[in-house]
Amino acid sequence: MMAARIRPEQRKLRLNLSPSTHFWFVPLIVVSEIILFIAMFVSGVDALNPDPIALYEWGANQRAAVLEGQLWRLVTAPFIHQGIFHLCINLIGFWLVGRILEPLLGWKNCVLLLFFSTIVSSVCSFFWNPYMLSVGASGMVYGMIGALFVLLFTKSSYFKDLVPHLFLLLVLFIMQWVFSTFSPQIDHAAHIGGALAGMIAGILLTLSVRHIATETPIRAIIGFMSLLTIGSVFIFGKDLSNPLGTYQATSKVYYSELFRANQAWMNREDTAAFQEGIEHLNLAKRAIAQTNLTDMPGVLQVRLQRMDLYAAMKKKQFGYYCDYLKEDGTFSVDMYKTNQAELEVLELDVLEAKKIP
Repeated sequence: MMAARIRPEQRKLRLNLSPSTHFWFVPLIVVSEIILFIAMFVSGVDALNPDPIALYEWGANQRAAVLEGQLWRLVTAPFIHQGIFHLCINLIGFWLVGRILEPLLGWKNCVLLLFFSTIVSSVCSFFWNPYMLSVGASGMVYGMIGALFVLLFTKSSYFKDLVPHLFLLLVLFIMQWVFSTFSPQIDHAAHIGGALAGMIAGILLTLSVRHIATETPIRAIIGFMSLLTIGSVFIFGKDLSNPLGTYQATSKVYYSELFRANQAWMNREDTAAFQEGIEHLNLAKRAIAQTNLTDMPGVLQVRLQRMDLYAAMKKKQFGYYCDYLKEDGTFSVDMYKTNQAELEVLELDVLEAKKIP
């Protein structure tokens, strides 16, 4: 039973935040998070304001990617952070709550609690956010806070000498709440999901704390609920709108046809190559025209419009060069130069649009 782990001599050690034989799993997770952050920084990721593309490549959670089968993002996202401040505030809270819960629950139950909180918070973000990149350990932190909230009412004697520790947690929670309120990039769905998962797991785990049930069936129930949560992605995810996935599919076709058109441009001494290039540009424009923009956010609609304009101007460039090869007097140097200058400006937008939003 869990209660047997809490020996009288441990009481005086509970305010000690250093790792010990009864508090090693949470520190291990913290060290893993820090090592990964350092690895990202060494690889070139900005430590203060990381690029969304870098976060995506390192394992951020995103609906479109998960629907493509990248379920591992549900687990890796909590280990990726949006800058050093985000990392610090999460890990401090994680350490403080873990120092209370791990000696009480034991590391095995702590693993289950964290895994369940991680899965539920990531899946909540998956269902709630159609195109947001979700990162950070806050889902796990809120899960532990949710479990702590439940255990405060069922094991009150255990916490009576931890008032200063709990006060620090309250201050940290307020800081996180303020940060969440004023930051538009905070994933509130993950926070709520993590807290609810923690409370559910806390209710189950308290049965063992109070000697009402043994640990084995409780662990089995929490593990089964984790699998059900993952299963909900397969069952209900296919019916979700996926605007970013639609954008990515359209972009894939567009850039494939644009690449073929540019290859034709390399053979521009041959008039037939220009006709082939124009056909590829028409296919690129058709891919955009056939895309449903109803549920797509404005920023993606603008990108597609710029991509369509670029393909149209590229067609003009091909047409001007055809006129030049014909030598029939229809070629205009001024019109060609104007079109070329506008293409160079648009090309920056088109290259930017190729990246994951």
